[in-house]
Amino acid sequence: FDAYMRDEGFNFLWHTVWNKLYDKALWDRAKANFEKINGHLIMGEDIVFSTVLYYYCNKLAFSDHDAYFYYRHDKASTSVSISLDRIRKNTRDIIRVFEFFKDFLMEKNIFDEYETQFNNYKDRNFRFYSNILSVRKLSDNKEFVRLLCDGFGKDELEFTRPEDFYFFEIRTPWDRKFER
Repeated sequence: FDAYMRDEGFNFLWHTVWNKLYDKALWDRAKANFEKINGHLIMGEDIVFSTVLYYYCNKLAFSDHDAYFYYRHDKASTSVSISLDRIRKNTRDIIRVFEFFKDFLMEKNIFDEYETQFNNYKDRNFRFYSNILSVRKLSDNKEFVRLLCDGFGKDELEFTRPEDFYFFEIRTPWDRKFER
């Protein structure tokens, strides 16, 4: 958990759930926390799951050989052609995610210990969502800007920094032997 928090959301591989195998007993330990989530989360749910699962996790193991095939389609939450309603929903979701995240740290009496890491994680996501508004030509749309800024406790949009993309820039050559 400490390593997850120290990462501060830099390496998205820490907080995605699709690249890990989990023991059912871990999910059972975390279940009560997940039941506190109201409504359906589309965007950022990996952060909620990973935060809680890492907290309850007793051990981790790593594999040097992995592969994941992701099928992109227009209706996916990660699609580049999403509607304004979807952007609004995704924005509300990521706000709820960080509210849950903070509440979880407070409930476990570890917020003070991880406050800086939490705030850096949250700020990084605020910058990513600010960029989304800019790319979608919504950075002048008062409704979207207010929703995002109010939800993150900010006065104005902030845009990503070069270091925010460090782990997005790493590329590993594919070896076809893993497809056999």
